[in-house]
Amino acid sequence: MEAVRPKKTKAKTSGKSQSARKQKQAEEDKRATVPSAVCDEASTSGFTDVPLSLPYQEPQEEQHDPVQLPETTAQQPDQPSEKQQTTPSQSLSTSVSTKTLEPSLESKEKDGGVAAQRAELKVAAQTTDTQSWNQPCVSTQFQITNAPSAPALYPSLPTLEEGPMLQLCEEAVKNGEKGPAVLALPEQESSPPSLQPLESVTELSGSKLYPELPKTAPEMQPFSLEQLSVWEPGGGLRTWLEGVEVCAAQFCALARQENHELTELLQNYWRCRRQLTQSHTQLHTQSSDCKSTQNRLWSFKDEQLTLQGVCADQSKVCGYHRFQQAEFSQSVLAELRRLFEARSELLHQKVALHAYTALLSRLQVESYLYRLLKDCSGSQTQPCSLQPLKEAISVLFSFTRRVLDDSQFQADIHHWLDRLVAVLLHVGGSGEHLYLLCHLLCCPAGVGKWAAPFLQIQVLGNTCGVQHFMQALSILMSPSRHRAEFLGHLKPCESQSSAASGPESGNWTLVDEGGEEDEDPDSSWLLLCEEDLISLLTQFPFQQLYSHMLGMSKQGVYEPVACSSQKMMRVFGFASSLIEILALGLQTYNRARYRQLVKRIGHIIRMTVCYVSDHWAQYVSLTGAGGSGSHSLSLEKLQLEYDHLFLRAVLHVLRNKRLGIWLFMSEMPYGTLSSSMLWRVLYVMQCAETAGLETLGTTSDTHSCVQALRDPEHQERFEHWLCEVNSSDGISLLTALAHMATPTQHSDPAFITTITLLIYQVSYVSVSTRETYSKVGRELLAAIATVHPYVVSVLLERLRETIQTVGMVALYLCKELPLSLWRPGQRRYV
Repeated sequence: MEAVRPKKTKAKTSGKSQSARKQKQAEEDKRATVPSAVCDEASTSGFTDVPLSLPYQEPQEEQHDPVQLPETTAQQPDQPSEKQQTTPSQSLSTSVSTKTLEPSLESKEKDGGVAAQRAELKVAAQTTDTQSWNQPCVSTQFQITNAPSAPALYPSLPTLEEGPMLQLCEEAVKNGEKGPAVLALPEQESSPPSLQPLESVTELSGSKLYPELPKTAPEMQPFSLEQLSVWEPGGGLRTWLEGVEVCAAQFCALARQENHELTELLQNYWRCRRQLTQSHTQLHTQSSDCKSTQNRLWSFKDEQLTLQGVCADQSKVCGYHRFQQAEFSQSVLAELRRLFEARSELLHQKVALHAYTALLSRLQVESYLYRLLKDCSGSQTQPCSLQPLKEAISVLFSFTRRVLDDSQFQADIHHWLDRLVAVLLHVGGSGEHLYLLCHLLCCPAGVGKWAAPFLQIQVLGNTCGVQHFMQALSILMSPSRHRAEFLGHLKPCESQSSAASGPESGNWTLVDEGGEEDEDPDSSWLLLCEEDLISLLTQFPFQQLYSHMLGMSKQGVYEPVACSSQKMMRVFGFASSLIEILALGLQTYNRARYRQLVKRIGHIIRMTVCYVSDHWAQYVSLTGAGGSGSHSLSLEKLQLEYDHLFLRAVLHVLRNKRLGIWLFMSEMPYGTLSSSMLWRVLYVMQCAETAGLETLGTTSDTHSCVQALRDPEHQERFEHWLCEVNSSDGISLLTALAHMATPTQHSDPAFITTITLLIYQVSYVSVSTRETYSKVGRELLAAIATVHPYVVSVLLERLRETIQTVGMVALYLCKELPLSLWRPGQRRYV
């Protein structure tokens, strides 16, 4: 290392003349023409690592190692100002700092103190130069205590803590533009307090400007039902479920019309009809009396005459003659005359009068409805109000909730309802359709036979058709809010008495398999019949809904190429809401009397999943083949959303035991599921009977599901459940497991091997189950081996391990296996 020319300090030149000092000060003023920013940066070189603009140096000086400077300084502690080796940056920093302090000198008496201060700054700069590379803010070597207060030559410590390093440099440039910094003479005995570092500044120098990114990306999470509702234009599931309460409140506010004008007219007509019916009954009774009396008017007696005689041959003969003798009764004639007079008076006085009043009352009702419909017709310029029409319909519906023994009056009510509802459906909107549905759900049993066409829903060609469909389906699948209040006129005693009219009454006592009554008779009369609910459910055009969901046109043109990731998410969101609403119906109608209805709802859930599965498979195939290039959502994210849509549907199905769940699960589309979701669904299906579905739904770790499936205790519980369950359900479950292993889209060898060994264990190894499931297990294993021939190796290896338990039954299994497709190999799929 080449030594740098030593500088002379003020301590050496303190004895020179005043003229020499002034000459040197003039030379320093010429050097002060260097930009002030460089001066300030040089003055703070001991604190920051801001690079300096160094003057021209020889190449040997630029290659000096700054780490060796503290060692040189340590070797010459007594001579800080003579022949000291420094780097170019330290020399420039020290010289500039010294030149900056020189203009503040005002008298010769203080030259010794200034020289000592400069020497101290030079030594400190040389000592802390190596630390300034790692600590860009403040060096810890300048720990000076009890320093007097002075104007801040350097930025204060709070400024260093609060602002970035660039701000400090800018402040230094601004201060440099005003002129060189000057220290007061009394305060030159020690360094300014701003040179005192703190530990917090040292910690700040070690902190990082940007937070560290996680080494591994967080696990991708599926959207919740609330987040999925963002993809639906109608607001999603929450909006439709909240709309049920809103519709129920609006319905209750308008459905009660007890003091309506039409109510009085109908009550008057009903009263006249009752009087006419009573008079007809009396007339029929008197007619029967007259007929019986007339039969007593003549009395007949059987008479017989016997004659005897002697023939020519002296033989005695006897002859008989039988005849009737009629006797006319005058008393009965008088009684019959009175009966005819009474019947004639009843016919001409009461029957005719009540028939006239009933007809007049009916004409009054017809006239009122005619004026109502005429007013509701309105015009295009001035639309009419539908409030009177809806009130009149509510009045008519109120009479259908009463015990009506007059068939003519009931037929008239239904006829008037048909006319008014037809007009309301023509001029009204979706709100009026939902209003009618609420009325239908509050009618007594048998409403589906005469009022099912009142529910009209159109999806295609209607801008609000989907919202109308989903809102109406939510109302139908939800429990009826005020049905008991509206059916208050139908008392249980009257309902039980009407059961004698025959099986058409709909009042049946349901019993379970043990012969015990299944429902409460005090509340069962309030429930609708299963035929009524099925009739209302068939009014929903699900085919049109699926066409709209899949983006099909009104002509039935299906274009999966036009599907994007955004549209795919809309399909997932809409299908999730539809499945949630149908699952609500499974919970609402979970009764023995609604077994067929529940199966129909489950069929709709399965069809929804199948349509979405086919659409998703089309999208994946087109995207993988280079379909649409721009996607805002990745295939992994979309696959995750589809998997959880499938899982939610499975969990809803498993919660309903009346659905025939295992036969239902055997028909689900497993081919489009991911490998991780297949493990979860397999675990959920096996633990549905032994664990709670609430805990199964929260199981999200695939590894834990795999470990649980391979647990011997889990295998024992599953075999024990197969022993107790009905054999048809067990066969359906094994069929569902085989269907999970047969698809080839996402074939996981470990998953397929697990299912194969499970079916083999149940069908051949387990003593308690193999007698029941050996035949179906052999067929299922052959079906799996046909799709995945390597399963034959797995079965043969397992057969070799359990040959003593299985015995000769293994021959039947080997005959069923597709050995012609098998390619023996060394790989083990376990």
